[in-house]
Amino acid sequence: MFRNVALAVAFVAVGSGLFGSPLTQAYDHGAATPSAGAGHEERRLTGSAAAFMLIQNGGAEDDVLLGGETEVADAVEVHEMAEVDGVMEMRPLSDGLVIPAGGEEALEPGGYHIMMFGLREDLTNGKTYDLTLHFEKAGDVTVSVTVRPRAELAAGAAPAAPITVGDLTISDPWSRPAPATGMGDMGTPAATPHS
Repeated sequence: MFRNVALAVAFVAVGSGLFGSPLTQAYDHGAATPSAGAGHEERRLTGSAAAFMLIQNGGAEDDVLLGGETEVADAVEVHEMAEVDGVMEMRPLSDGLVIPAGGEEALEPGGYHIMMFGLREDLTNGKTYDLTLHFEKAGDVTVSVTVRPRAELAAGAAPAAPITVGDLTISDPWSRPAPATGMGDMGTPAATPHS
């Protein structure tokens, strides 16, 4: 009897987080969590967000999305979600993301995306902010990102007008709501920028 009670108490303690890793939140990338093995350190209660869009390359040569910058975050990186040994992991693309000649890449939840670390302000529904993307050939391209929930997109919200710079066209840049710091219900990843 004592053994059963002890086991029950242990399961409750472990499940409630009394033992194990420090208190962190996982950004909503489905059931995935950032991987410490991908060059990330765990960081507590840090504001982070992801931006998504469609990038089309109408040119005859590949271009590469290398990273970016924004006034709303300390660091901007190109990331991907990938399955490793049956577990989804978020990891930076240190060589950037190739946008193939005559093709496109969709930056979307659960796949490629722009990760922003060290938010300087809350990203709330309806807010817009500028995000400058760095491309190998096209150079810097600034887009206006609108913060909105994914459900709004699925419901057919009007997309932003596409931006064309040289051979690249960038359509409907958006990001989810995210707090600059703290435990808001919007979530932040338990990861730091990759150096």
